[in-house]
Amino acid sequence: MAESESKRIESSHSRSAGLAILYGWLLPGGGHFYLGHRNKAVLFCSCLLLLFSAGMVIGYGKAVDPQHHWVLFIAQVCAGPVSVLGWVVGERMDPMVVNIAPRLVDLGVVFTVVAGALNAIVISDAYARATRLKWGMTSEEGRGDSHGAT
Repeated sequence: MAESESKRIESSHSRSAGLAILYGWLLPGGGHFYLGHRNKAVLFCSCLLLLFSAGMVIGYGKAVDPQHHWVLFIAQVCAGPVSVLGWVVGERMDPMVVNIAPRLVDLGVVFTVVAGALNAIVISDAYARATRLKWGMTSEEGRGDSHGAT
């Protein structure tokens, strides 16, 4: 085991999986940042926030709307508080936008839903890493592979 990985495992014994989930929801990649995976955190945060923001721009600010897309709103909420901010912004936008460019609004909905779904995957990865590190497993041991089993 590499020395840096050993130090990360030792320092992560006190890391809470619940806090990794919370931080991951508050800011995409926040759970990975909390666990010490800084590069992954920056990558996840920048990509997911860019994807969500692109959806809001493409959808003229009306991409997050629980009244018209309540099932999709559940996935959008997985993107974190940015989805609530998007909803508030959408409420203040001109309602005629939906009538003028409905396909663009729908495309914006798709972008924001994908961003939320991807963040749900990122959060579950942070949870898995937190529980794996809590038990002192390396990434190879925690996979559950049975390559050597007969």
